[in-house]
Amino acid sequence: MATPGKISANPDIERWNRKYAVSTLKESQSDSQIIPKGEDELVQLFRYLDSDLSGISSLSGPSKIALEVASGKGRNALYLASIGYRVVAADCALNGLGPGQSSAKHLGLPMNSIACDLETCQFPQHSFDLVSVIRFLQRPLFEAISSWVKPGGLLFYKTFNRNHLLSHPKFNPDYVVESGELNSAFSEFDILATDYCGDENAPLLPDTSFILGRKN
Repeated sequence: MATPGKISANPDIERWNRKYAVSTLKESQSDSQIIPKGEDELVQLFRYLDSDLSGISSLSGPSKIALEVASGKGRNALYLASIGYRVVAADCALNGLGPGQSSAKHLGLPMNSIACDLETCQFPQHSFDLVSVIRFLQRPLFEAISSWVKPGGLLFYKTFNRNHLLSHPKFNPDYVVESGELNSAFSEFDILATDYCGDENAPLLPDTSFILGRKN
């Protein structure tokens, strides 16, 4: 598990490490593994992922590479590995990455974890066939996230929208997206699926928004 650069100066990282340390301790007492579990919309849209993976020889092993941004304990990253991607799981918290990496080894899944400050961590451009971002919002990173996707590659982005504030009024409003914001932010992608209906006045029923897009 790689740890490029120093990642302990950010107090938010320290907070996440403490949070994961507590939950990991509880899980270790029951000796439980992290079970691969894809995000609901991503599982429902499997046909696009399956099409992306088609033609891969079972003899040569998986050749498509996915990046899971802010992977936490890696349930979605493990899911992507389980369906045929070689996965890079990136998160700021070592205590979050550890259980997922251990589970990947236990399950024999092709996943490698990288601990880095996601606000400054950079990956090479056009490196990934799929980039997945779930419940992580840093608008200054939109351009970088887009650049990490190969032409013809996929981006799945799902995060909280303003409806989340109705049930969580203390949640930081800077970390919710407006209706259609993801579609506009990643306009260079052909949007294959989204919850955005195009009507700015339509109510947002769920508290998350998502897009699945293919890069032009």
